[in-house]
Amino acid sequence: MNRQVLTVGGEGGHPTIGAALAQAQPGATITVHSGRYEENLVVDRMVSLVAEGDVEIVAREGSVLVANAEAVQLRGFTLAGQDDKLVAVDVVRGEAALDGCRVTGASWATLLARLQGSLALRGCAVTSTAGAGIVIASPAQSTIEDTEIAGTASSGVVIAEVGSVVLRRCAVRQPKGNGVCVNGEAVAVVEQCEITGAEKPAMVVEQQGRATITGLTVRESANVDLYLTSEGRVSVVDSRFLAAPMQAVHVAASAAPVLRECVFAGAERNAVQVTGTASPHFVDCTFEDSQVAILADGEAAPNFERATVRGATRTGVLATADAKVRIAGFRLAGRGIVLSGQSRLDIMDASVETGREIAVEVTESSWLSGTDLHVRGSGFRITATAELQDCEIADEVVVAPGATLTASRCRVRDGVSAEDGANVTLTECETDGATTVEPEVVPPAAPEPGSGDASGEVLDGPLGELESLVGLAGVKKEVTGLINLIRMSQMRERMGLPMPPMSRHLVFAGPPGTGKTTVARLYGTVLAELGILSKGHMVEVARQDLVGQYIGSTAIKTTEVVEKAIGGVLFIDEAYTLSAGSGGSGPDFGQEAIDALMKIMEDQRDSLVVIVAGYSEQMDVFLESNPGLASRFTRTIEFPNYSVDELVTITTGLTRKHYYELTDDALTTLREYFERVPKNSTFGNGRVARKLFEAMVNNQASRLALQPPSKDSELNRLTAEDLRAELANLPAAVQAAVSVGTDPAAAVGAADSVHRLRRLVGQKTVREHAERLLVRLGGLEHGRQPLGQEANVVLSGERGSGRAEFARLYARGLAELGLVGVGQLVRRSVADDLMPRWPGQAEHLVRTALDDASGGVLVLDLDGEWESTVHTPGHEVLEALAEAVGRRPADPVVVLTGEPRRVRTLAGLVPSLRDRFPAVWELGEYTVDELGEIAVRLLVRGGHEVPGDVRDALAHELAAASDRTVHAAHELARTLSATAASRTLAAADLRAVRPPDVEPLALGQGLASVG
Repeated sequence: MNRQVLTVGGEGGHPTIGAALAQAQPGATITVHSGRYEENLVVDRMVSLVAEGDVEIVAREGSVLVANAEAVQLRGFTLAGQDDKLVAVDVVRGEAALDGCRVTGASWATLLARLQGSLALRGCAVTSTAGAGIVIASPAQSTIEDTEIAGTASSGVVIAEVGSVVLRRCAVRQPKGNGVCVNGEAVAVVEQCEITGAEKPAMVVEQQGRATITGLTVRESANVDLYLTSEGRVSVVDSRFLAAPMQAVHVAASAAPVLRECVFAGAERNAVQVTGTASPHFVDCTFEDSQVAILADGEAAPNFERATVRGATRTGVLATADAKVRIAGFRLAGRGIVLSGQSRLDIMDASVETGREIAVEVTESSWLSGTDLHVRGSGFRITATAELQDCEIADEVVVAPGATLTASRCRVRDGVSAEDGANVTLTECETDGATTVEPEVVPPAAPEPGSGDASGEVLDGPLGELESLVGLAGVKKEVTGLINLIRMSQMRERMGLPMPPMSRHLVFAGPPGTGKTTVARLYGTVLAELGILSKGHMVEVARQDLVGQYIGSTAIKTTEVVEKAIGGVLFIDEAYTLSAGSGGSGPDFGQEAIDALMKIMEDQRDSLVVIVAGYSEQMDVFLESNPGLASRFTRTIEFPNYSVDELVTITTGLTRKHYYELTDDALTTLREYFERVPKNSTFGNGRVARKLFEAMVNNQASRLALQPPSKDSELNRLTAEDLRAELANLPAAVQAAVSVGTDPAAAVGAADSVHRLRRLVGQKTVREHAERLLVRLGGLEHGRQPLGQEANVVLSGERGSGRAEFARLYARGLAELGLVGVGQLVRRSVADDLMPRWPGQAEHLVRTALDDASGGVLVLDLDGEWESTVHTPGHEVLEALAEAVGRRPADPVVVLTGEPRRVRTLAGLVPSLRDRFPAVWELGEYTVDELGEIAVRLLVRGGHEVPGDVRDALAHELAAASDRTVHAAHELARTLSATAASRTLAAADLRAVRPPDVEPLALGQGLASVG
C-alpha cells in the first residue's frame, strides 16, 4: 500500500497544516510550502512533516507543537512560541524527531519532554527569551545531536525528575543559567559537547542525578565549570575545563564521581575544590595555572591517581579541616604542599619540585604519610606529624618543637634539623648534610593512621596497601566492591534484614607474577578487621601439599593443611592441577583432595575462605570438572598482564628501594626491553621485573670491577650498558599493536582472544558472528560513539555446548580491545542469585549483580528450575533486568546464556529484552569428528600422546554416546587421562571408561591388535 502524501499551501494544497493533519492517516507525509503559518499543531498520529523552502510556524498563544503520538517527524521548520506560560514544543507521548529545525520560545522552557514523551533533535538550533532551552523529564530516552542551544534566559539543557537523555556533539552558548543541569533521578550521557559563557555553573550534576560525560569542553564561564554534588554515579572522561573565574571543578556533599584523563586549566582560584564528605576519584588528570591547584577541606576524602600539577601561583595542594587526601603517582612542579587543621595526606610514588619555594609544610594537627616521595625545593617543614618511607628529599627537613618525624629507608641530602622538643626517629636512613637530633629523644606513640571507633573496623591499612599496588585497576575494584558488599551485609544483619546471596570464596585467574598472592593476603587481613575471620592469616599451598601417594592419605593430608588455615585464607596456587587430566601415569588422587576440600569448606563455611589461583583457561576447566566447585566459587577475578608502563614503574620502584637510580638512557632501554620481551601465557610479569633488576645490578658490578668508578655516586647509578646483555637476548622489536581507535578491523584481527576464538573447534557461524560484532563495536569506539546496547549478547545452546567458553573469550576480547573499562568477568544465575523472596527485591538483586560487574562483563545464566510466566518472581526478574540494562548501557556488558527453548520463551514474555540484546548467537550440534578433536586436544594439553587408532576409537565412543556435547567430550578425556597407564594412550585404555549406556566397541583394525 502506498504511503499517503498531503500538501499544505500552493495550488491544490490544504490551507493550513492543521487541516492536513486532520486528513492524515497514520504514516502519512505532509509537505508544507514556504510561508508563515500561525497555528497550534496537535499531533495524535504517526506523521512526517517536511518543509519545502522557508516555513515558519508561529503560536501567539499555546504551544506550537503538542506531540501525543507514537512518532512525529519535522524537517526544516522554524517553530516560534510566543506564549509566556506554555512551552513551544510539548512532547507527552512517543518520539518527536526534529531535523534541521530552529525553535524559539518565550516561556519557562522552549522544548519539553514529559510523561512518556521523548525528543530526537539533529542539527537544530534552540533559544529562549524567558527560560530554559530544553527540559527533559521523561524516562523515555531523548537524543540530541549536532544541536546548538544559544542565548537562553536560564539554563541551556535541564534533565530533571526521571529524565533520560543523550547529548552528542552539541554546543550550549551564553546561557544565563547552567549550561547543562542534571538533577532529581535523571540520567544523562554527554559526549563531545561544548559549553561556552555560562553565567552559572556550566555543567551541574546534583541530587540523585547520574551522568556519563566524555569529551566535554567548558570555557569562558562566569562561575564554576563543573559542579558535582550528586549521590548518583557520575563519570567524567577526557574533558577540558578552561579559564574559570572561580573554580574549574567543585565537588561537594557526598558525591563520589570518577574523573579520568581530564584537564583543569587557568582557573583564577582553585582548579579543584573538594568539600563536605565528597570522595571523588581523579585518574590521569592535569591541574595547571591556578592559584591553588587542589583544595580539600571539610571531611572530604579525594583520591588522586597519576595526577599532574603545574603552574600553581600560591599552593599546589592545600588540605585543611578534616580532609583526608590520598595521592598516588603524583607529579608536582611549582608551588608545594601545605597541610593544616586536622587534615591527612597519604602520598606515594610522587615527585615534588618547587625550585626556591618551600616544598612541603605539615602544620597544626595535620598528618603526612609519604612513601616513595621525591622532593626538590627549598625546605620540608614539619610542625605536626610526618611518616616517611623510601623517600628522597633534596632539602633540609626541619622538625619544630612538639612535632614528630618517623622516617625509614629515606635519603635526606641536606640533613634533618630537629629543634628542641622535636620527636625524630630515623631508621636505615642516609643523610648527606648535617643532622641534629637529640640522642635521648623518643617519639611518643602515634595513633594508628585511619584508626576508627572502638569496634575496631579499621580499613585504611590493608585497603591502602591494595590501592598502592601498581596497576590491577580491575582487581582493586572487584576486591573493594566485594568488601563493601560484606560490610553492607553486616549492617543488614544488625538491622534484622535478610542477607543477600554471597560467597566469599574467590578464583584468581591470570598469568604469574601479577600480585595474586599479595592480594589474597590483603583480602584475608581485611576480612579479619571486619570480624568475618578470626585471624586473617594466609596459608599458601600447592598440589603437592594436598595430594598423598596412596589411597586414603590425600584426605588426611588435605585436612591437616586446611586446619592450619582455619580462621584465615587458604590460597591454593595452580589449583587446576588437582583436577583429572593433568597427564602422567599411575593413580591421580587430586579429585580426592577436591572432594575433601569441598566438604571442609561446607563444614567451616563461617571460619574459612578459600582462594584458588591459576591460568585463566585452566581455571575454567578446573571449575567445570566438578559441579560442586562452580557452585562454591561464583566470583572470578582476572589478573591481567602488566602494561609496559606498569612494568617500568615496578622496576624503577625496586631501584629506588635499594638506593639505585636509573639514568635517562637506562629508562629508555628499560622501556624497550619490556616492549620487546615476549608476553605469552607464561610471562612472569613482576617476577620478570625483579629478575631484570637483579641482572642489572650484577652487570653493573661487573662493569665497575673492570672500570672502577671515579665518583661514589656512580655506585648507585644504573645505565643502559647494564641492560645491554639482557636486551641482546630478546627477539627483534615488532610492530606496535594496532589500536582499535585507529583501525578496528586490524585491532580485532591482532587480538589474542580472537586468535583463540578462531582456534575453537566447530561453531563456525558463532565464531564469525562474535568477530564481526567486535569489529562493529570497535568501529563505534573509533567514531567516539557509545556502545549502548550493541555489545549485549544472547548466547543460546544446550548445556555442555561450550557457552561458557564463548562468553569468556568474548569478554576477554572486549577487555583486550579496551571496549570495557575494567575487564572483570562476573557470572550469575537467575535461579540461584536473582530469584526474589519478596515483591520488589528483584530490582535490588539485579542492580547488585550489575554493580558487581560494573566496568566489565556480566554473564547471566537463564537455566534452572524457575517459572517465568506473568506475575511470577521470574517474570519480575526479567522485567527488572530489561529496565536496568536499558538505564545503564554497556555498564556492564551483559551476556545471557541458556538453552534455546528457554531463551525463545523468555524473549516472547518480555519483548523489551529483544531491544536490550540485539545480538543472538545459537550454538548448534557438534559433529562426531568435532567432538573427537575436542577430546584429543584436551588430552594433548594434559601431556598425553594420542595415536591415530585412539583418535578413531574416541570418535566411535562419542558417536555411540547419548550426550553429544563438549561436556561429554571433556568428561571422556578426563576419565581416560585419569585411568591411563602411560603417557602414550592405547585403545585398550578406552575399555575401562566406556559409558554404561554405550554398546560394546566395534573394534576396527586399530583396536584388533590390542589385547
